[in-house]
Amino acid sequence: MAKKKSKTRKALDLALPIYKVKITLQHINPSIWRRVQTNDCSLDELHDIIQVCMGWEDEHMYAFVIDDEEFGRSSEAEYDSRYVRLSEVVEEGHICFRYDYDFGDDWRHTIDIEKTLPAEEGVRYPRCVKGGRTCPPENCGGPYGYPYFLEKTQDPEHEEHEDALEWVGDEFDPEEFDLDEVNEGLRHLHRWLGRRKGKHGLKAAFAKGALVRVKPGVVHEQYADIPLGGWVGKVKRIGWLTPIGYAVHWTKPTLDQAHPVFFKRCQRDEVKPYKYWLDEDQLEEASDPTPVAMEQPTNIVTRPLATDDPDDRIRMVLGLTGDEGLPKAEEQTQRQFLDYLRTHLSFPFKADYWPASTLGPDKSGKVTILGFAESPLDRKEGVVCEARRGKHEFQVPLAGLQVGEDDPNCQYVEDYTYWLWEAQEYDEEDDAVESPQFPIGTIAYYGPDDKTTTKIVAGVIKEEGAEPIIKRWMATGVATDPKIQNEIDRFLKKHGVTRVGMSAGNMGCPHEEGEDFPVGGDCPFCPYWKGKQGSGAKE
Repeated sequence: MAKKKSKTRKALDLALPIYKVKITLQHINPSIWRRVQTNDCSLDELHDIIQVCMGWEDEHMYAFVIDDEEFGRSSEAEYDSRYVRLSEVVEEGHICFRYDYDFGDDWRHTIDIEKTLPAEEGVRYPRCVKGGRTCPPENCGGPYGYPYFLEKTQDPEHEEHEDALEWVGDEFDPEEFDLDEVNEGLRHLHRWLGRRKGKHGLKAAFAKGALVRVKPGVVHEQYADIPLGGWVGKVKRIGWLTPIGYAVHWTKPTLDQAHPVFFKRCQRDEVKPYKYWLDEDQLEEASDPTPVAMEQPTNIVTRPLATDDPDDRIRMVLGLTGDEGLPKAEEQTQRQFLDYLRTHLSFPFKADYWPASTLGPDKSGKVTILGFAESPLDRKEGVVCEARRGKHEFQVPLAGLQVGEDDPNCQYVEDYTYWLWEAQEYDEEDDAVESPQFPIGTIAYYGPDDKTTTKIVAGVIKEEGAEPIIKRWMATGVATDPKIQNEIDRFLKKHGVTRVGMSAGNMGCPHEEGEDFPVGGDCPFCPYWKGKQGSGAKE
């Protein structure tokens, strides 16, 4: 990284841990800007913070331009932004630089490090403290296309007014800025930051692998009626922020005592139930993986179903609550939906037919739907109807029909089609990502660089969320020693492993983080791996 300093340098106290940063979008008037306070972080993490604060959607490449050198994640960048920290940039005197986003629209931002501050007690960083005006929508043409976009959305008489509003989502207020919404986004981002220990020497109360218990009174961030007091887990990752955060994986005895509604909601929301992110002041040390006094829900509040939500309308049809996810389109649920359709669809009705299967004609066009087929359920196509076009009668899948909005059948057909497609999508995902067959074996290689292997670590995971059983071998030529290979084979067979995942090469240095060098730091013995491994490295 270049050592040349900027012409001007503000009097920043580099010993203070919080950076006050102003982000200003260039070439826009009136100005669109944000002011954020953050811990020391990598430039890649600063990119994430800027995206949330500004309101971008992280759809494009980016680069920081500092003293005419580029820092980013693309192959064209001169430096990898994951391994350069904000503190390093500031210490070299660069307190005003550029952040470019979307090289097509060419959005340029001025990043101004205004001040350093002490951390305030009880404040979660990063946080946005002020800002002005809403972020332009993605792909609107950059700073020179944005005024034209505003002209179309703000002028009801403009010939493209309705199209522009539909494209942006029906409404767009260029003067709006919601500070609470921005900080809510930063709150969700918090758990993905702080993967590497920063300059200012934060001290973690719990080490990686420590057994911890949630303090009484803590509730689930997403499910406020699910208390977490007394839940026990192991620290899997430390987030070096203020306050320090921990990725905690719950123990099996804890999950065994969790309320069934918790698992239903996790399945509905595609949340992994076995892990959770907690701040340091929410945890205390535990000595036993089995909870002693685990708080249980006393008043489960089930979200009422809404008729304007397609998922909820399907839940109503299938007799589900708001806590439950949508089921797969299996024979029983298909018959439930068919019974509902029998009492709500009115025949005959007109529809546009779109051939998307082998059932029905191969040409699209207008059809008259006469009723359900004699065999109304097809294993692949779902509900099947009898249709007519001219003098020809044939069968078509209900999900291949488009009904006019003024037809009372429209909502029923759309809801069924939506559910069937969603269910098929889940099935395809299940097929694509095969459920892991436990026990699973892992083999990872380590060495002083990426070419020399001096250590092998084999692991066995007995069940989802379980701690791996670990065994290590260290020697020169460890990867080619037949005796060690036989020992690894016996270790895996002893635990019934039939599937093994192996690292493509060396994953890091052979020394142990937290034993041979500090957690979150760099190994002093293996300079090749500086900034590339351990809890501090970007995953």
